[in-house]
Amino acid sequence: MINTTDKNTTEPKVVWNFSNRNLAEEELRVLEKGMSYNHSCTVNRSKVISNVEYLFHQASKIPKESIDFKKWDEDPDDIANKEIRVLEPKQLSLAADLKSTTEKFFQHAQMSIKMRKDKNLNGNHDDKILLKLSKDLSILITKPDKGRGVVILDRNDYIEKLEK
Repeated sequence: MINTTDKNTTEPKVVWNFSNRNLAEEELRVLEKGMSYNHSCTVNRSKVISNVEYLFHQASKIPKESIDFKKWDEDPDDIANKEIRVLEPKQLSLAADLKSTTEKFFQHAQMSIKMRKDKNLNGNHDDKILLKLSKDLSILITKPDKGRGVVILDRNDYIEKLEK
């Protein structure tokens, strides 16, 4: 068991290494941040937009219809033979508000990610260390049954115990 204390807080950061792998100081430093350490990430725009569209359909009571997009691909200028949905003013207002809010969310998310990267210049290096640890197939990194911390186990031993 390796018990360390972060310099900035009095809260102990605990890493239990029950594996045969020796951890480097840098690896320990990153693991001490805990299982909830939020390494740099990006926003999945398509997933957010999809969820906002779902919210729009739920809130506006507009049924989702399957549209035959082949008709649109065949002749995009022939509007007469295509289904066109006309929204009521309340629905248009809701759609505009959701679009505006979604764009603001993307702007704030990008600013937050940029600020975090600027503040934590070590972030990329930490990400590489975590990626390297995750690709090590000889170990399994998990949380303890109770409390906070990080537990490192030999993967084969863990699987053997599970199969018993």
